[in-house]
Amino acid sequence: MNSRRVFFGISVPDIYKAELSTLLQEHGLTRLRPENWHITLLFLSSVPDDVLDVWKGLKLKSPPFSCEFQKLKVTRGRQPMLWLTGSVPSELKQLTEELKTLAIDHQLSIDNREFLMHVTLFRSRQAREIPKSLYHLEFERNCTVNEIVLYESLLSKEGSKYQKLASFALAT
Repeated sequence: MNSRRVFFGISVPDIYKAELSTLLQEHGLTRLRPENWHITLLFLSSVPDDVLDVWKGLKLKSPPFSCEFQKLKVTRGRQPMLWLTGSVPSELKQLTEELKTLAIDHQLSIDNREFLMHVTLFRSRQAREIPKSLYHLEFERNCTVNEIVLYESLLSKEGSKYQKLASFALAT
């Protein structure tokens, strides 16, 4: 039986992708992949195709909500990253818990780390590659989240590519 690397996520609105791309390019960052920008809600490393087929008819109980982006942040570590961060509304916490329950119901292992709302904008080879002017730059924007997406993560030498498998409307 085949299985896939998949995750549930929220796509960043195209208008913000364009705005962020321009902003980052103005600061000298060029290896950008805006088509991959999303908020990961739940990553599942190996999901059998039969479970994915069941999930394609998924009906969510969580309602639409407002998502608030706030600022850029640089992470520390072996591979520094530039994130777009924001506040986590209670509806988003409820949605991530609903998805975790769904995964557990299908005997899939989940990561129980605390959910941090962020969008990975840039992965750096070294910390000095990210200009200090971006470290805590404000980017205050709101959007309404009406749906989530199930993506497949495809790995290659050029990096990850995320393919949309299905989208799911939030309860109205």
